[in-house]
Amino acid sequence: PHIYAHTHAHTHYKPVLNANMRRIDLLCKLLAPTITGLFLQHTGPFATTLVVAGWNIVSFFGELGLVLAVYRMVPTLAIKKYRKQSNVELVPFSDPELKEKDEVKDGGDGGSGSGAEDG
Repeated sequence: PHIYAHTHAHTHYKPVLNANMRRIDLLCKLLAPTITGLFLQHTGPFATTLVVAGWNIVSFFGELGLVLAVYRMVPTLAIKKYRKQSNVELVPFSDPELKEKDEVKDGGDGGSGSGAEDG
């Protein structure tokens, strides 16, 4: 959702941007387990654990730096958007089948005292 803040005025870029982001995501989902598996096979579990942990630590600071740089470069990301109040009224859920099941659990009359169903 935050990526679209920069392309707000240029709606024709959104499908291209979405396709590129999906391509990067799928490529990472394919390559990460493959590379980790190859590394695990050739070096062992302890070395692989250290490499993955080190990679995550280095990546964290790299990603943090990039996010901060983008946040400074794109001022529209700093604008808070207020949600419109919804006109939808929340009503309690009532299902006759559930009501009957609850009445059976409670002893049959559901607190009405008559034992007859409303019809």
